Amino acid sequence: MKESKKKRQLSCLTAIEIKSLKKPGLYADGGGLYVQVSNSGTKSFLFRYYSPILKRRRKIGLGSTISVSLIEAREKAAIHRKAIDADKDPIIERDNDSTLEKNKTFKQCALEFIESQKSDWKNAKHCSQWYSTLETYAYPVVGEILVRYITKEHVLKILDPIWNSKRETADRVRNRMENIIDWATFHEFRTGANPARWKGYLENAYGKKSKKDVEHHSSLRYSGLGEFMKKLRLRTSISAKALEFGILTATRPGEVFGARWEEINFIENYWLIPKERMKAGVEHKIPLSPRAIEVLQQLHEFKLSEFIFSLQNGKHISGNTVLALAKEISGQDITVHGFRSTFKVWCSECTSYPNDVSEAAPAHTIKNKAEAAYNQTAYYPKRVPLMNAWADFCLNENYKQAEIIPIARNTHP
Repeated sequence: MKESKKKRQLSCLTAIEIKSLKKPGLYADGGGLYVQVSNSGTKSFLFRYYSPILKRRRKIGLGSTISVSLIEAREKAAIHRKAIDADKDPIIERDNDSTLEKNKTFKQCALEFIESQKSDWKNAKHCSQWYSTLETYAYPVVGEILVRYITKEHVLKILDPIWNSKRETADRVRNRMENIIDWATFHEFRTGANPARWKGYLENAYGKKSKKDVEHHSSLRYSGLGEFMKKLRLRTSISAKALEFGILTATRPGEVFGARWEEINFIENYWLIPKERMKAGVEHKIPLSPRAIEVLQQLHEFKLSEFIFSLQNGKHISGNTVLALAKEISGQDITVHGFRSTFKVWCSECTSYPNDVSEAAPAHTIKNKAEAAYNQTAYYPKRVPLMNAWADFCLNENYKQAEIIPIARNTHP
C-alpha cells in the first residue's frame, strides 16, 4: 500500500497542464519536484527537500520550463533524491563541483590549522591531544562536511552527548572547533558567525560556566606529607623516584617525566628546564636540595637514556604509573599535580617567605613573560633556602595522618 501511494505521489503533472498554468504559485509533481509560476508569469522547475547535512529545508532550481522538459526535470529530481538517500545535500554537491578552490572540509581545515600552530606549541603531547580529541568527537560528525556548511546543530550534536559526563573534554572540543572555524573564516573558506563560539551563543544552550564546572585536584595537606614520604622512600621503582623528585622540586608532572640529564647541573646543584618545556614559555631554574641530588645520583648509576626517569626502551615514564603509585600509598584519590598545591599552602602557613618567592618556586604561570623571567632571576637566591627547608620538611615523619583538601583547577583549555 505504501509503495503504490508513493507512486501516486509522483508524476502528477503533464506537459499540457504545465503549459496552461497561469496563477502564481507552486504546483507539485511529486517527490519534491515543483513547477514555480512567478508573478510575471515565467515558469521554472524547482526541487524542494530536507537537507540531511544542514537539517533544514532547502530548494534548488532545475531550469526554465522552456529549456528543460518535464522528463528531464523528473530525471534531475530523481538524481537529487538518490543523493539525499545517501545523506548528501544536492546544493552542497553542486557547489563542490563549481567552487573547488574555496571548498575545504572541516577535517582539512583542522589539519592545516594544527600544522600552522605546531611551532608555537610547547610539546608533541599537546599536538597529539588536538588530533585525538578531534578524531574521537568532531570528525565523526563534521569531518567530511565543508566547513562553510557547519551549523549550530552540528556543534550541538557533538557536544550534547559529553557535556554533562565529560565537561572538561567537551569544553576543549568546543574551543578547538571555534579556533579551527575562526581560521577557516579568516582564510575565506566560510562566512558568517562562528557556530562554536561560547560567549553570547552556546552559553545559551549550556548555561554560563559556574564554580560547579570547575574540576578539582585533590592533594594531601602538608601535615600528612611526612608519613607519605616515609612510605614513598621505601619504594625503589623509577615511578617512586620520579614522584619524590617532583614533590621535592614542586614542579609539574610533565616537567619531571620529560626531565633530561643535560638539564642538571651537579656542580651548582640546580635543574634548568628549557623554555620549550615550560607552560609559561620561560626557562625555569630550580635549586636542588641535598635529597633531590641524592635521588638523581641513585638513578645516574643506572642511566638508560637521555631521560632521567627512563624506561628500558629509552622512553620516559608516563603519568599513569606515577598517579597510581600516589593513590596507592596515600589510599586516597589524590593527584600528582596536587603536591604543588601542598607546597604552596605550606609556604603560606609555615614560612615567612614573601608570596612572590613562593609563587616563583613552582613557576606558577604569569602571562607577562618579561615579568616571569624577572621573577625567576630575582628570587633565585631566596628560593635556594626555601627549597632546602621544603625538603627538610618532606623528610620529617612526625606529623599526623594525611588529610585531603580539594584544589580548584579551571576547565578552560
